[in-house]
Formats: sequence, structure tokens, C-alpha cells
Amino acid sequence: MDEREIEVERWLPGEVAAERLAAAWGVGERAFAEMMRPRPAEEIEAGRKRRLEQWVDGDGGAPHAMLHVALADGEPAATATTFARTVIPEGGEAIEVLALSGVAVEPSRQGGGLGEAVVRDAFARLGELGLSVCLYQTGLARGFYERMGARCVDNWFFDGTSDVVKCNPWTDRYVMIYPGDAAWPTGAIDLNGGHY
Repeated sequence: MDEREIEVERWLPGEVAAERLAAAWGVGERAFAEMMRPRPAEEIEAGRKRRLEQWVDGDGGAPHAMLHVALADGEPAATATTFARTVIPEGGEAIEVLALSGVAVEPSRQGGGLGEAVVRDAFARLGELGLSVCLYQTGLARGFYERMGARCVDNWFFDGTSDVVKCNPWTDRYVMIYPGDAAWPTGAIDLNGGHY
């Protein structure tokens, strides 16, 4: 698929019908089916229901939440979610970052530029929101993001809102920032919430 042909829509909480949201989130469920399999079906369904209620009600679960959806043949084929998160470097001033999560491409459509299209659209929000850096985690897609200009960071992250304060909240192997040349602190950083 030629990148010029890829249409990316931006969906805001409260502005999209539940059926369309379910279709978009189904992309991620299929793309990450192997990773989700060990989780009980009731847990997956409860999470889906909670998230759907938030988005339909207009909350989205976080400030400036937006779902980026690449369409193929009029149907969701790739997704990414962005929102704002304030993180706090130990001994430093809080930094508002663009959080990126839920990047997924329909398995039968991988390799056609859909993932890059939704991620580029997500990264474009930096300037729109007046933010200087996007912070996120990834596993196998490190090279994909590096080719787009991101880099890994090696800070120790913890969740200051958790009872287990010094526990690393990230679940993937790599934590990355975009753009890669953005100023970024060294040392420990309070993610100020759970992983995303």
C-alpha cells in the first residue's frame, strides 16, 4: 500500500460510536493475540468494557486522549493511542510528555506502511499540543522506531502512585523517546502512573 493512499483518522473520546471503537480495538486484539492469550478471558472483557465506557462517555482515560486509526478499504487496519502524561525526574521539574500506546496493525496487512502512518500521525501531536517529547515502550519494534528518528533511554522508571514505589511499571523491554535528539534527563523518573 502506498503511504499516500493511507487515510489516518483521529478519533476523540465521546465522538465515535461504540461499534467503530470496538472495530479499531479489535485490530490490537488480533495483532497481540499471542501476548493476551495467558490472560483470563473475563479480565480481557472487563478491560475492554471499561475502556469502551470511558471513550463513549467522552473521558478517554487520560488528558488529550486520541485514537489514531489508519483505514484500509474503509475499515480500521492500524491504530495508535496518544495522550498527555506528566512524568517527574527525581530531583527535577515535572515534564509533560506525549504518551504513545496501543500501536497495532491488522496481522494480514502488516508491512504495508499502515503502522508508520499512524505513528507519524501520533508524533505530529507533539507540536499541536506544545510538547517536546513522546515517551513510550516497545519490545520487538525498536528498529522500526529508530528508523523513524526515536532512541532508547536507560532511565530507571518507577510509579510514584503505586504502593510498590520502586517497581518498574513498564512491561516491554525498551523505553524510547521521540524525537531521538530531544533533551532528556538522566537518572530515575517517576512515571506518575502505570505503564501504557
